[in-house]
Amino acid sequence: MDERATVTERTAEGVSVEVTHPYSYSTEKTAADGGSNALYVVTPERSRRVRGDSVTPC
Repeated sequence: MDERATVTERTAEGVSVEVTHPYSYSTEKTAADGGSNALYVVTPERSRRVRGDSVTPC
């Protein structure tokens, strides 16, 4: 999975950006690669996460 950010919409509320971010983890018995997907609304003042995968540390 490649790291990626794509503008999906521009409105008066801000710019909607779909973000894909790869990650990997390992334990003594397991190793895995994955990725998370999220949607952010970005304005000049802040960014707000609207939805996305929940990634919990091991």
